[in-house]
Amino acid sequence: MRRRSGISSSCSQSKSHPLINSSTNSHLRGTSSFEILKEAYWPGELLIECSLNRIYRITDASYQVTQCGTFLVVECFYIDYNGKCFGTVSESFRLSAFRGVQYINELAAFPLKYHPQQDEIKARLLKRGRNFAALQGQHYKNHAGIVRNITYPFSQVNVDSRVMVRSPSPSPPSSPAKDTPDRHRNI
Repeated sequence: MRRRSGISSSCSQSKSHPLINSSTNSHLRGTSSFEILKEAYWPGELLIECSLNRIYRITDASYQVTQCGTFLVVECFYIDYNGKCFGTVSESFRLSAFRGVQYINELAAFPLKYHPQQDEIKARLLKRGRNFAALQGQHYKNHAGIVRNITYPFSQVNVDSRVMVRSPSPSPPSSPAKDTPDRHRNI
């Protein structure tokens, strides 16, 4: 039986060394090419999607080739409340291939560590999450802004009055929230 350990290690070092250096150097500058973009999305890190202003935790990232092109698929989850209990909701983002080098923080969803104001965003979203969790149960609040009727007929009304927030008391955290579907989005 032939031993390949000596051959494969020397070959892999010579082929991957420039790519490893390229990945390390470009990610330190906050830039990346699509070929090495996966290295910026490590499991366990926080991901931000700026359009929803929501934070996710990355579980996996992999390249996917389809008839429509090549994508980086980033699997992640966030914590939500479905009216009965808190739980995790799985979501995946498909980042389309791009040419050349691009700033990571210009992508639609990217690791929070590449955002220039990561500490402020984290503090603001933690405060918002605590406020959201504190509203479980029944509360009387004052609201100034738009109220949307989510039943038919759909309408929006601008109000400045007292409102009652009523939801069932939360159950202990569960994983995953059964009533909340997994989501898959192309961005």
